[in-house]
Amino acid sequence: MLDEIYPKSIRLLFTNRESELKQLHFFKNELLAGRQKNICILAPRRYGKSMLIKEFILKNIKDKNVLLSYINLEPIVTTPYDFAIKFVGTINYQLFGEKQEYLEYLTRDALITKNVPPTLKNHLNMMYNELEKALPNPSHLLTLAFSYPYQIAKTLDKKMMLSLDEFQEIIALRKQKGVGNPLSLFREYFSTDNVSYILAGSIVSILESIFSDASSPLFAQAEKMYLKPFTREATAELVDKSLAVKNHAIRSMIYKYSAGHPFYIYHITKRIQMLHELQGLKITPELVKTAFIIETISVEGKIYDLCDYMYRISLSKARYYAPLKSILNMLTVEEGLNQSKVARKLRLSQGAAKEYLNELVKLGLIAESEKKYYYQDSVLKYWVAYVQKGLELGGFPSKKDMMAFVKELDEKFQKASSELGKAKEYEFKVKLEGKYGLVLKRYVSSDGQIELDLVGEKEGVVYIFEIKWRNRPVSVKDVLGFAGMVEQSSFAARKKKLFVISKSGFGRKALMMAKKHKITCLNRNIDKID
Repeated sequence: MLDEIYPKSIRLLFTNRESELKQLHFFKNELLAGRQKNICILAPRRYGKSMLIKEFILKNIKDKNVLLSYINLEPIVTTPYDFAIKFVGTINYQLFGEKQEYLEYLTRDALITKNVPPTLKNHLNMMYNELEKALPNPSHLLTLAFSYPYQIAKTLDKKMMLSLDEFQEIIALRKQKGVGNPLSLFREYFSTDNVSYILAGSIVSILESIFSDASSPLFAQAEKMYLKPFTREATAELVDKSLAVKNHAIRSMIYKYSAGHPFYIYHITKRIQMLHELQGLKITPELVKTAFIIETISVEGKIYDLCDYMYRISLSKARYYAPLKSILNMLTVEEGLNQSKVARKLRLSQGAAKEYLNELVKLGLIAESEKKYYYQDSVLKYWVAYVQKGLELGGFPSKKDMMAFVKELDEKFQKASSELGKAKEYEFKVKLEGKYGLVLKRYVSSDGQIELDLVGEKEGVVYIFEIKWRNRPVSVKDVLGFAGMVEQSSFAARKKKLFVISKSGFGRKALMMAKKHKITCLNRNIDKID
């Protein structure tokens, strides 16, 4: 079973999720100790949720104290009848299938013909008999399916951990007549002593609603684990697994264009390798740009395929295809628009603009920050900006086309980085001036060698702020770099207070180093971190 869901070639790529693995091991130990807990892993599509679960199964498959099974709900959520058969059939195959074929277990007759422990036959017969009826009861059938893991654990006197990938897809069953709320049916057997669930999904807003909305049957029934983008260091580790060129500049550029997204990192790297080995091209920063462009806006690119899938599938599930598409196109030109500006630019009412924006947030395509809207995924933004305007490349672009796209790519990333930095600097300037009663300005030394983001003075004390607005925690190196710049500035001998503001938090060692240098660490909401 394991080789089918987690091939050995894929296992070699597992990177940077050791702390999350430890959390899953903790949940397993809690189950074995009689303290059942459930966990939900949330992250965008292709962020490594499935690989994390499968790596956990790999490391625990020989543990005789716990039964492990994995189901991806996305391909099996069709009718309640088909779903129930495949849900139970997949579990039976993985736990009891031995050398038989997987597809043999995904039929109605397999419920009573395949070898399973005799103590489970009664439950499977009930399912079979219900399916034999002219009009099976869909809610009863789903209840029998959802209760099956509990029956396995109870009758075999074992603990069981069942992993359900793309769990949000279960909601689609409610569209079927006679089902009612599938979450209510699932809830009945969700929290039992002998079964623990690892759930995962890529539409984060829906999963958050399932477990955080007080009206949901699964409210507060699972702890949430958010997968973060890869750090610069983790990106380098994954790059090194595919590319035999240990070059810091190459790694950094891949990190820049991928934004730490594991899927993007891997396929940019593989494209570089392909261009290098098949066409004899030297691995340079220019080749990284070329690989990114081919992968993202060429029809043969894997990143292209993923962006196309996210765009089409997400909008196909939405109620307002045309206006949502217009908003997405508009945000490729100008991000950070608020609801009023969106309404004005598209000539919509405020109510309609709010509804459309909320739908895009719900779909996970855009995010709201302080009442302004941004793409969740900078690479998807880049894809929409080109492909949805008819500028996609053919199978392999000409050198002339590539040079034009590389030039524009440089300009776009430089412009986006510069604008974001300036916007955040001004935003924090206003907030910090109000919080500390200061007038703050950017500081540049007379020789241009020292730059400090925001500096102000009050009652003989100089306040100096460093803003780190990026997708990785502040490191020890960052802290020492800031402290070093201050010591080389004209403020070195002055009485001062130092602050670092981070979008993505702080590493443990960075916090210790900051304390040593008397630097106060602030999060993105300017709340003090002790």
